[in-house]
Amino acid sequence: MMFFEYFIWGAWYVPVATWLGQTLHFSGQQIGLVMGTTALGAVVSPFLVGLMADEYFANQKLLGALHGIGGVLLWYASTQTSFWMVYFILLIYALCYMPTMALTNALAFRQMQDTQKDFGSIRVLGTFGWIVAGTLIDKVLAKLPGLQGIEASPTPLRLAAIVSIIMGIYSLTLPHTPPLRAAHGFS
Repeated sequence: MMFFEYFIWGAWYVPVATWLGQTLHFSGQQIGLVMGTTALGAVVSPFLVGLMADEYFANQKLLGALHGIGGVLLWYASTQTSFWMVYFILLIYALCYMPTMALTNALAFRQMQDTQKDFGSIRVLGTFGWIVAGTLIDKVLAKLPGLQGIEASPTPLRLAAIVSIIMGIYSLTLPHTPPLRAAHGFS
């Protein structure tokens, strides 16, 4: 779970700036705005998704839905060429993806016997996922015939989209992790 979670982010987040600048010819300011979508997603989305996870939906189901939707959004973003379309699609994507980091942590913590002893060895798989994604794109795929210059193409977004959909399906097989509180409504 942690490997896939951070593989997805590592696969698209670093190379997207190259694609936006070299291929789509976005300005530095536009690239900065696109890269900032994750920060906006991290600030805004926990309010709504946290409420849904705490009161309405099991973590693994919410995680599956967000990654499934996120995969579709990443693929759609990879087909766009205008700044505003790329920006708004990736903003919506960030609103879906950023809370999944907290959901994976919450799901892991709730399933562990000894969180202090076990969490580090589980979370390090996320770091490994980020590294594998970057290495796969930069050192492996970029060496294959026809994939030179992969970072300047939409392929990293498409790879992340596919893994996100796989993560969405995989999430539905994770242990049941029901909401902690009964529905109290938004206040």
